[in-house]
Amino acid sequence: MKIGGEQPPDIAQVVVQNIPVVMRQRLQWINWRFKKDVNDKTGEITWRKVPLQAVNTQIFAKSNDPKTWNTFERALANASPKCGIAYVLQPPDIGIDIDDCLTADEELTPFAQSILARCADTYQEWSPSGHGVKAFGQGNYPLESGRNRRIEIYTTGRYFTVTSQALPSSAPRLRAFSDDDIAWFIQQADDPNAPQGNKSYSAVSPTKSTIDIFDDAPVS
Repeated sequence: MKIGGEQPPDIAQVVVQNIPVVMRQRLQWINWRFKKDVNDKTGEITWRKVPLQAVNTQIFAKSNDPKTWNTFERALANASPKCGIAYVLQPPDIGIDIDDCLTADEELTPFAQSILARCADTYQEWSPSGHGVKAFGQGNYPLESGRNRRIEIYTTGRYFTVTSQALPSSAPRLRAFSDDDIAWFIQQADDPNAPQGNKSYSAVSPTKSTIDIFDDAPVS
């Protein structure tokens, strides 16, 4: 998801109790911040997310190098409106990312609602832009992590920024997705007829009633 505008959104204050304890106990945490990119030809500004080591936020982290990861507490200590926290996915983790999933009326699309309904009883949160949602669970994902699908599904080689801005349907746990659940997610990800959301926006802080102001989001 592209985030534009002269300034990136501030990163949300972490609501620790919203994040499942099992995630907080794992040594799979890093930090991140926005970095400005300017298109040389068009002058368009976009803000990409860069991964940072929690032990030293001046050094990049890598999603495939456990030596660059750290504890939740260490990453949390760096959290600020300009520095977020992120969780590196490792099997049996499954992360589901749905971008651009709001209608012009700022409501979740029926497609997003159907995915989240299938992700019931697990942790779900808003993305930093407020225009996407993520769900976290566990299970046996049989394919390579899917990046260019209608929904993105990852189990390794990826980290998700963690906003802690939980959806009303969220639960403070990681649910074990069944093989049937995962097969259904894959089918939905490959469905070209699923309705799209509204993609016309620039960088804004989330405004949903479930989001605590002062704000936060996924990364590679």
